[in-house]
Amino acid sequence: MAKQNIEVINVWSKLLAKIPGSKILLKSKALADDKVKQLVIGRFEQQGIDSDRLILENYADNFTSHIAYYNTIDIALDPFPYTGTTTTLESLWMGVPVVTLCGETHRERVSASILHSLGLDYLIANSRQEYLNIASQLSADLKALENFRHHIRDKMKNSSLMNSIAFTENLETHYKMMLVEKTLHGVEL
Repeated sequence: MAKQNIEVINVWSKLLAKIPGSKILLKSKALADDKVKQLVIGRFEQQGIDSDRLILENYADNFTSHIAYYNTIDIALDPFPYTGTTTTLESLWMGVPVVTLCGETHRERVSASILHSLGLDYLIANSRQEYLNIASQLSADLKALENFRHHIRDKMKNSSLMNSIAFTENLETHYKMMLVEKTLHGVEL
């Protein structure tokens, strides 16, 4: 809920309007409160989206229940400007593509960085309209969604994201470069 804002709801509502029969799942601890649920419903209704298109869930009781939600969705819509990290990685691991809007700051680029490292740049939008286009085109290509679900986990396993040895070696190299840089400039450590 902390990442939800009127701009995100506006874009998500446009997407729901564009794709007949689609629904959106929002899951948050705050949604255990009926007042919060009504607030969210009201925000979507202001955008012309009926409450029957919304699935509003509290946090799952355990990790197994939480991760099972990914089996019920086709596409993850990354919020903005504060994008996902854990949710993005969980979505991908569970075979769900993540559509993200890339911004300028770190908090606006984490999902884009993850997707780029996996060669999934086609899921990265640079504008709200492009975000809508990517998500709607993807929703219409059931074959691509099925293919994604079946192949993404292997792609992740073989990526730099999950190669801890290469990551650590790269990190150590950068530490050494910083040490040399500080030494060259006479900075005491």
